[in-house]
Amino acid sequence: MSQRSRCEACRSSFPTSGDLGRHTSLSQLCFDHYDRLSTKQALGTRGSSQHVNTLSLEHGGADSLRAAPLPDWNTSLASDVELKAPQISIGTFTEEPEPPFKRRRVTVEEVEDQDNSHSASRWTYKHFPGNVVDVRGQDTTAFEHLRQQQQAAGKPSCAPFLDIDEWELGAWLMTDTTQSGADRFCKLRIMSPSISTRANLLKKVDVLPRGAGWVCDIIKVEGDVAGPDGKPLTEELELWRHNPIDCTAELLGNPALKKFIHYSPVKVSQGGVRYYSEMNTSDWWWNVQRKLPSGAAVSPIILASDKTNLTVLREDQTAWPRSDTLYRLFHHCMSLILAPLHDTGHNGVPVTCADGLIRLIFPILAAYIADHPEQCLIACCKENRCPSSHPLRDHAATVDFLRRFGEGQDVPEIDSQGLRPVYEPFWANLPHADIFTCISPDILHQLHKGVIKDHLLQWCQDIVGQDALDKAFADLPQCHGLRHFGRGISMIMQWTGAEAKELKKMLLGLLVGHIPNTALRAIRALLDFTYYAQYHDALLELGVRKHFNLPKLHSLVHYIEAIHRLGCLDGLNTETSEHLHIDLAKKACRASSRRDYFVQMTTWLQRQEAIHQRFAYLDVTNTGSWATLFPFLGDGEDEEEREEDEDDQLEVGEGDEADIKIPLTPSARHVPLTTIVSDYGTVDFLEQLNTYLRLHLPGSPLATEQTTYSVHHSMSLLLPANIHIPNDKRICKVRATPACPRNSDRKAKPSHFDCEAQDLSGQETSMVLGLRPAHIRVVFTLPTRELGPVEPLIYVRWFRPLRQPDPVSGFPPTSHSTRQGGYRSTEIVQARHLVRSCHLIPKWEDDNFHTFDAVAQQEGV
Repeated sequence: MSQRSRCEACRSSFPTSGDLGRHTSLSQLCFDHYDRLSTKQALGTRGSSQHVNTLSLEHGGADSLRAAPLPDWNTSLASDVELKAPQISIGTFTEEPEPPFKRRRVTVEEVEDQDNSHSASRWTYKHFPGNVVDVRGQDTTAFEHLRQQQQAAGKPSCAPFLDIDEWELGAWLMTDTTQSGADRFCKLRIMSPSISTRANLLKKVDVLPRGAGWVCDIIKVEGDVAGPDGKPLTEELELWRHNPIDCTAELLGNPALKKFIHYSPVKVSQGGVRYYSEMNTSDWWWNVQRKLPSGAAVSPIILASDKTNLTVLREDQTAWPRSDTLYRLFHHCMSLILAPLHDTGHNGVPVTCADGLIRLIFPILAAYIADHPEQCLIACCKENRCPSSHPLRDHAATVDFLRRFGEGQDVPEIDSQGLRPVYEPFWANLPHADIFTCISPDILHQLHKGVIKDHLLQWCQDIVGQDALDKAFADLPQCHGLRHFGRGISMIMQWTGAEAKELKKMLLGLLVGHIPNTALRAIRALLDFTYYAQYHDALLELGVRKHFNLPKLHSLVHYIEAIHRLGCLDGLNTETSEHLHIDLAKKACRASSRRDYFVQMTTWLQRQEAIHQRFAYLDVTNTGSWATLFPFLGDGEDEEEREEDEDDQLEVGEGDEADIKIPLTPSARHVPLTTIVSDYGTVDFLEQLNTYLRLHLPGSPLATEQTTYSVHHSMSLLLPANIHIPNDKRICKVRATPACPRNSDRKAKPSHFDCEAQDLSGQETSMVLGLRPAHIRVVFTLPTRELGPVEPLIYVRWFRPLRQPDPVSGFPPTSHSTRQGGYRSTEIVQARHLVRSCHLIPKWEDDNFHTFDAVAQQEGV
């Protein structure tokens, strides 16, 4: 019987380590436990405390960086407080001597200037002067009130369900099955009598507490076509909406979100440099707080909208067409939705917050997330104009232009500024709001799918050639964490943000040596998200563009001021609203009977919100977990990797903090020398192994041609902690897999040998240049009784150490390491010296792209 994996936080056991990982990522309590443990290790409580960043051998682009996490700003500090900067270490985790399996880590150190090192070592937090966030009283939260009622009635926390098992089953039936499937399942004889039919299940779900209710407004629209009676035809439209004040109160009062809520603005700086992270570190919050009365608390309102095609419905249900009349209809509907913000934005509303304290909350519109067509719809401008303009449009002046034009006056600014005749925009009278500063940049459509996919990729194809670029992407070696475009990129018909992000990581390396350096600098600048205006002419000279008057390219000028105004933009990305279309619109449509679908959709959404709230309630009261219902979500792995994790238990090195894991069950046992030499390409394996044994295990016998080995086709590494990388992204897999021929219905698989970076110095270094790449050919362990302890060893083909990065591309070059006679330098080394995987891009010397195996014969990599 295989060993089961156990969670250290809740002590639950799981059949595989993959299940344990998914449980940890979805259970907030367990995730917090491991997050605290990792943070404690990263802060160097038992090791050094030097602020460092991890090595990156790939060009990750601008979106690979995230703002550093900042301390809790809700603590009562003085107006100007200096605290020591968070000290983060990714060195060794313990002060004890390094265990046999403990790997040394190479780090990249951020070295401050000597004359500024003292000030830069401290974070400065400047809190808003004056009285902010008065407490008006204390009350019980909705969760506490529900718990008190259940305890008084002697009911379990999962009531009206009999027990937690019945609740989990009922929630699964409501969220992951169809109506007919749930009805058939409920009628099975194994089911509890209390939910023997779907109707009984719905009765239980309908009594669960739910969030803000739905309101239906009937809007009567008069057309410009006369009917048989000579009067204009009319149509009644339904507007289903929530009260935004109820939604705000629900979020602020949810105890599950308590640790994520901040109530006051703060300016964070280090060494005189201002840092922007969450919205309360931005200028917008600080400026709005000045306009409010003493003791007020700001609640930023973030709106999002996007068209969607409900293709599962009839043909009359499509996205709204673009016309002035429907532009005005949209603004009228938005005015109805946001009407409650007018009074509360001026006077505030008392809200019981997640900590049980009552505060006077002022809901203020802060940001509006939309793509370019919707941004123009919101700003009442034509789509060939910038919705924000540069410099920013004037909010009050634009309202006046539209009002006067609606009154019949001649307003030349309507044409000169490209405005549409929307006479009463919804944002005209919103308190403390400027719609042109609320429109946030759209990273998904402007950068990933706009600048990168629509423009930059097309320019590169024009320069290099579409077929050549496709072949280059297809011939690149695979690497864990990078998508491999096996058929090139021109075959992709439906582009998403994920494809564009993966494209950015490899595109620059493929262009080195094929385009002029000035054009390469321009492309690198775009990929690094810093647009260098002086390199415009480089692409103009190549003939790929006659001008750069492109809306998505122009939008880049707004990013810096948007970050200053709203904080980090990753939380204001249309990827969130795009995904919500699936959960809140398309799934709701599929759950309806296609008749009176709006009523059915809102009912379905209310039930989903009730289930979501009950899971949050059970999680807060420590009686349930998200992972018990969704153990298969949140890992982000592909199916093949998931099967590998589920089939193999991972063996951890000595201690609980080992950084390298190999499968407990080898991929192949008793592998003879002839197979290792022929299938894995290790010509001098026996010679190198005996050299290793003489050096590291002088007392053990030497290997012979009859010795067999246990071979592993992969191993996992825990990358050092880094403030820019979340903990669930720190697992790196290195593979050394030979080619597998076709077997019956299973397709043949090509060989897969990854490259990795090693540090054999035995010293922690702050220089990337000291790293030495290697091509892994086989991962194996020695026979325990014959040759020595079970420690993963790897046979590698060496490259030369990384040299000074190229000034144009930024890539550190390397080349094959050879010995006398021109043979490749090979060696068997301990896996604990492995730092991380790396992706080496071949350097092509001519206009023809070759496969990686062919390039392996060349000198430059």
